[in-house]
Amino acid sequence: MFERFTYEARIAVVGAQEVARARGARQITTTHLLVALLSPGAETTAAVTAAGGDVEALTRPGEHGELDSHALSAVGVDLEQVTARAEEVFGPGALARAGRSPKHLPFRREAKKALELALREAVRLQERTITGRHLLLGLIRAECDGRTALVGAGTDLPGLRAALEQPRAQSA
Repeated sequence: MFERFTYEARIAVVGAQEVARARGARQITTTHLLVALLSPGAETTAAVTAAGGDVEALTRPGEHGELDSHALSAVGVDLEQVTARAEEVFGPGALARAGRSPKHLPFRREAKKALELALREAVRLQERTITGRHLLLGLIRAECDGRTALVGAGTDLPGLRAALEQPRAQSA
């Protein structure tokens, strides 16, 4: 399937791995793929913005990566104190070093499904290659965290889908 990916789509997949690694994740999720698709100047970024999505909110990394400091706080864990104590005992950046991801990160099941759906979207639209817009179409078609994030950021999914389905002026 990856042989049908355009350069843009391949860059998004590699970017998703980089985002996952930077956030200390052990697997690539649809949220990582979404962030990679929302690079400045990308067609997919413009489409999400036009559909009312808050791209800045979608791409902003959490202060502590994948950790939810509010949830930890609710159960009495002060993440700042834990971080300070870990650095005191193990040295600066101890938690960041501990969270480093392995060289190769696997795709989570929902991310694999979104990639499969991207292929189906390209076939449905009778296009030979898979581009970033097909990846985004697959992501919004899947029941996944990336889709939930888009909705949470105010994105009009039907409007986004309609914009992404429009034929492209250039053909590859």
